[in-house]
Amino acid sequence: MNSWYQNTSCSPFYRLDQSCTLGNYVSYAIPVSGPDDVVAAINFTQAHNVRLVIKNTGHDFLGKSTGTGGLSLWTHNLQSKEIVNYTSIAYTGPAIKVGAGVTGGDALLHASQFGYRLVSGDCPTVGYAEGYSSGGGHSLLNSVHGLAADNVLEWEVVAADGRYLTASSSKNEDLYWALSGGGGGNLAVVLSMTAKIHTDSVIGAATLSFNTTASPSNASYVSAVNSWWKFLPTLVDVGASPSFNILDGKFIVHNTTAPGKSASEMSELYAPYLAQLDALQIPYNFATYAATS
Repeated sequence: MNSWYQNTSCSPFYRLDQSCTLGNYVSYAIPVSGPDDVVAAINFTQAHNVRLVIKNTGHDFLGKSTGTGGLSLWTHNLQSKEIVNYTSIAYTGPAIKVGAGVTGGDALLHASQFGYRLVSGDCPTVGYAEGYSSGGGHSLLNSVHGLAADNVLEWEVVAADGRYLTASSSKNEDLYWALSGGGGGNLAVVLSMTAKIHTDSVIGAATLSFNTTASPSNASYVSAVNSWWKFLPTLVDVGASPSFNILDGKFIVHNTTAPGKSASEMSELYAPYLAQLDALQIPYNFATYAATS
């Protein structure tokens, strides 16, 4: 959680003997173990006009997973994971059913044990269901499998009025579509999510970095960055997903993933841009590799 929303209160990096204030943290929290906990919390907060907050891992950088004086539903203990054969009018095939507390990294590792992969975020500690998938779900696999929300088949939830429901494309349809990309914690408390999984295969990857210090001039560095913007469509058109940062004096491609590509194919893909860096006499670090997800 972004410490700014907590008034930088009670940082885990404080000394053990250092005092702290509650700040914007909630006053009370319930470790959710099932729907009964959620129903009781909703009824209590509505009866006493208390703010209700939903939190799993707390990665919400807009501050929605905390609230001064509120009651928090902590879903982190909902850790069930199961590979299932899902059947519906809209989709029939392999799927994963996870509790709301499961992180994307744990879900991906579980699926990989059975030869599958799924659409999860770059950061492995982000919750897979509530927040991430319900908020859309950007991923390095979006180019082949769509957003995480596109892969959701079913939600197990407690609605804002305290009803325990299942929402899918054929049951409580409006709630299903609203939850699948409409934002976490807005419409219901998610207990579990069932989503499509996909047969795992090789993914090519590449990293790249260069900086102003080693560049012949600042102008050559700027030219290299400008060339990157022109090169981007080449990557995107083949289904690659580059993750990069332009920092003060440094350009870093943390990773470019391309499903179905080998390490040598990643080198070929980047060859035109690397040729431009060579022409500008800019030293760079470049590496490619390939592996299953």
